[in-house]
Amino acid sequence: MGDNQRHVLTYDEHKKSAGIAYILWLLFGGLGAHRFYLGDTQLGVAQLLLSFSGVVSALIGEGPLLLIPIVAWLILDVFLIRGSILEHNAYLAAMCGVESTLSHERKPL
Repeated sequence: MGDNQRHVLTYDEHKKSAGIAYILWLLFGGLGAHRFYLGDTQLGVAQLLLSFSGVVSALIGEGPLLLIPIVAWLILDVFLIRGSILEHNAYLAAMCGVESTLSHERKPL
């Protein structure tokens, strides 16, 4: 196996998938699962804490006002996920020296 093949295999092993990110967003978005998957640990923790705070405040009778920001954030994330994936995969490709493999991933919306 040549160095180029090894670099391509490393890239393929560590690249992020839009499908997985959107499934995580759909099923566990309020818990920040898609952010953890994308490597945005701090934002994932923030989403998790905000969701937890919103649910607790709703349960103790303070109202669901803290849930409004997390819902808005999740709606915004629908549009940010693709860019985060492209950015991560482009950085990974540059580190692995396989920039040419990204041409098939840059499809217009």
